[in-house]
Amino acid sequence: MKIYITRHGQVINWGIGGDVQFPEGDPPLSQLGRQQASGLGAYLKHLGFSGKIYSSPFARALETAEAIADQTGSLIVPWAPVREIVKTKESTARLVGMTLEQIRERYNHIDPEATLPYPWWGLVPESPEDVTNRVRAGIETLDKNEDALLVGHGASVHWGCVALQIPYDEKGNGYNCSFNLYDSENPQNCVYMRGDHLPYDQRTFNAIWQKKEEEKLTEEFLAQGLQIPEAVSTATGKKLLLLGNTRSVHYPYIRQVIHTVKPQIIVHAGNFVNEVKAGSIPNTQAEYTCGLMQLAEILKQSGAETIYAAPGENDISQVLTQHLDFAQKWDSSILSLPSIPEESETYAAVMLLPEESVWELNAPPCYHWNKG
Repeated sequence: MKIYITRHGQVINWGIGGDVQFPEGDPPLSQLGRQQASGLGAYLKHLGFSGKIYSSPFARALETAEAIADQTGSLIVPWAPVREIVKTKESTARLVGMTLEQIRERYNHIDPEATLPYPWWGLVPESPEDVTNRVRAGIETLDKNEDALLVGHGASVHWGCVALQIPYDEKGNGYNCSFNLYDSENPQNCVYMRGDHLPYDQRTFNAIWQKKEEEKLTEEFLAQGLQIPEAVSTATGKKLLLLGNTRSVHYPYIRQVIHTVKPQIIVHAGNFVNEVKAGSIPNTQAEYTCGLMQLAEILKQSGAETIYAAPGENDISQVLTQHLDFAQKWDSSILSLPSIPEESETYAAVMLLPEESVWELNAPPCYHWNKG
């Protein structure tokens, strides 16, 4: 059994509270939120998903489920176990949620056999443990022979992953329309809070855009000045700059490293536009190519005597060959290079030749949403 879990798409301004159709605390999706939901639906369709969608009865979750079902042809079950967390009594005091009949009138794809006890929203403040337990109890009622998608909220998605014992990272991001997977037959395939099925500039945490935040972090990092080890600055021999897993938002950093270090040799070990998983996610070649062309121009103007390139798992080899025709194909027999950690983002290190001493450089940080 596979259980996919996602958070609703980005919502519009919370100030819509006076609208009768969208009572306070239950806003609809923004235009971007609908695009995110449709993008996730297309990806799930690519994966072959067509099972039922169990959605929180809040409008933002049902609208997300609807956009996904438009792609996958799934039936939607309004499902209270993944509703939003109740943090205070006041948070739901004035909420009047939709009845099942109202939901059927507003949304297509609703399962004709669905039931929904009313009122379905919580009135008593909940702890993370409470959310974990209610999501777990709901999951235990699902048909173990059918795949399912759960559409919830930041808290119910994260604690739902905890309930399913999906290995999670405390820095994991609560993306709108994130991709989370529990695979009962192949636990090693479980996925927590992935967002790379969406274009980089569509990855949000409601009002926060990941790309914009990482641009700010990069600017702040560069404003402080690069911290280049003295051994690298004073070296008289050849310098090899090793790059890998580079994110396009960090290209200004790469340009500055090249300008400061002045390497004679540059080796890019793969994943040139690492926020775009072009090697495994469909319909990403255009975004990947755009980023690659920017990095290719930086490398072309580097002044390095020799540039090597090797495709990574997130690259498209033929696109690399087309836009890095000035680079030579890297062969590990040329020189033994340090391994780049798989989880690293924008890795940069300088190897001094001929002694082959290696100095890793600090790269700009990535943005991580604080779930607290």
